[in-house]
This record gives sequence, C-alpha cells and structure tokens, in this order.
Amino acid sequence: MRALDPLFDWKHLPKLKRPEDKLGKENPLPPFAGNNPVEASGAKDDLFIDEAIVSRSLRLLTYKKNVILQGPPGSGKTYFASFLARNIVSGNYDERIVKVQFHQAYSYDDFIRGYRPSHSGWIINDGVFLTLCQKAKANPSNNYVLIIDEINRGDLNQIFGEALTLLESSKRGSKVSLVYGRDESDRIFSIPPNVYVIGTMNTADRGLTHIDYATRRRFAFIDVPSAIGSEVFERYVNSKNSKVLEAAVGLVNDFNESIRNTLGEGYFIGHSYFCGLDGDDPDWRVREVVLSEILPLIEEYLMDDREQYQYWKDQFAVI
Repeated sequence: MRALDPLFDWKHLPKLKRPEDKLGKENPLPPFAGNNPVEASGAKDDLFIDEAIVSRSLRLLTYKKNVILQGPPGSGKTYFASFLARNIVSGNYDERIVKVQFHQAYSYDDFIRGYRPSHSGWIINDGVFLTLCQKAKANPSNNYVLIIDEINRGDLNQIFGEALTLLESSKRGSKVSLVYGRDESDRIFSIPPNVYVIGTMNTADRGLTHIDYATRRRFAFIDVPSAIGSEVFERYVNSKNSKVLEAAVGLVNDFNESIRNTLGEGYFIGHSYFCGLDGDDPDWRVREVVLSEILPLIEEYLMDDREQYQYWKDQFAVI
C-alpha cells in the first residue's frame, strides 16, 4: 500500500514510541524480534524478494504485530509469511506457528469460541486463535504466530468479533468479555504481546471481501511483487539451463508489462509458478504449468477481450 509507505518507512521506526514496551531513546526498536537475523541477509535468493522488503517486513511485524502481505497470484506470499514467522519464533515451529485459511463459511465460532455438538449435548469449544493466545499467555518468553492465508476471503469483523479491537499493539493485554464462557471468569479474553498475526491477500481477488478502514488500521500492508523480470529470478532461470523455461518466463514478463497500465501490477503473474519444477522432464512440467495454470489465468483476466487472449495463447504455443 504505497500511500502508507511513508508512515512505516523502516528508517523512521526507531523514532516511534510504544508506551507499552517503554521504548525510547535508550531502547530503540530492534531490527526484529526473531532469533535468526542472519536469515534475512540471504533471503532474496531463496524468496526472490528484495532484501529491503525482507528487512522492512521483519521490522514492521515486530513493531505493528499484525501485517498483511499483499501481492499478485504466485508471488510467494504464503512462503514469505512462513519465513517471517520462523524469524519471529525460536524453534518448536509446529507448536508456535499456526496456519489457517479464511473462507466465506469461516466464523467466530471457528476462530474465537463457539458451541459444538458432542455425545452429551452442546459444549463450548475454543477456536484456533483463542487457543493460540492461551498458549502464548502461559509461555510469555516465547513468541507465537498466526498465519491467515487468503485473509480477505473471510468477513474479518464477524470472525474476530471483540478480538478485533485488541489486535492493536497498544491494546495488547487489555481485556474484553466474550459472548460465550464456561463461567464468568472464562469469558475474559485478551491478546498477549507475544502473539503476531500475518495475513496474505491476493490483490487479483481484492474484491472478494472489502476490508474496512477500521480493520485496515490494525494491520500494516506490505507489497510482495512478482519477481518475474528481476535480476535474482533471472539468475535462477539461467541456472536451470532450460530454453523452454527461459521462453515461458520471458513471455510471462511480456504479458505482465502489457497489463501494467490496464489491470495493474496487482494482476501480474508471479514467479512461484516456475519454482519447484525440477525432476524428470522439467521442460514438460513447464509446458504443463503454462497450459493448465497460466493460460487459464490469462483467459480469466481477458475474458472480455477474446482477441487479446488468443494472441497470448498463440504466443505461448511456440514454447
């Protein structure tokens, strides 16, 4: 979100103060809360993401506690989210990193708390986020991360409920009363400061569910661009010694440039389509990715311009 970039430029973050963390001139904001800072230096060759974006993302996650990675399809948002999470927690990834995917049927009962049927009747069941927060409260010296894939596919206000207000870093530790509880004390809920939330959002699907301004204010938005056409991805392609891969990537880059001033960068085709294609007959794999994944996506983009779609279909047919 370019409009917010000046507000969250990592160079200025140490000047900001968080009263709850007692940060000031003597305690400047650290680069990030992880235990493996060396990972960031080589990240761009693994993630195909510029080091500046990686460094800024880690610092933002530490400062804001809630971020949304937004980018076009295939730009590696989920993989990047996992990378950030691993840098925030210190081992025991399976216990301290929880992944969910929002969808239109995902509800408050799944996320916070609700009633579930059992052999003895209806019982209160704690949702994934409340359970994670309880673990974090019991282990304040360890960080915990919730990764929400496709965060814009769910109704955030309905899913988070009372917890939405508590997401703010300045509200961590504040208490609200939940709708359901086993007793009065069980209804008290808070989000501890060692809980971090990372969402991913496909910019080509941003119209699925509108994220209102009040919700946006609780997250920092980070652009994760397609690496097609970048130097680091070009090195990756060259290392594969495949003319078919080079041709396919070149055509995708041409297509991306052709829609820059129409659909926009949010609809660029990402580099992840061409990752992990090693093995037997990699050229066949590249061709199948083009035929079964990339061309159907282009057809969806150009559904109102069949002539333009046919042009690109013919271009890809030669590889």
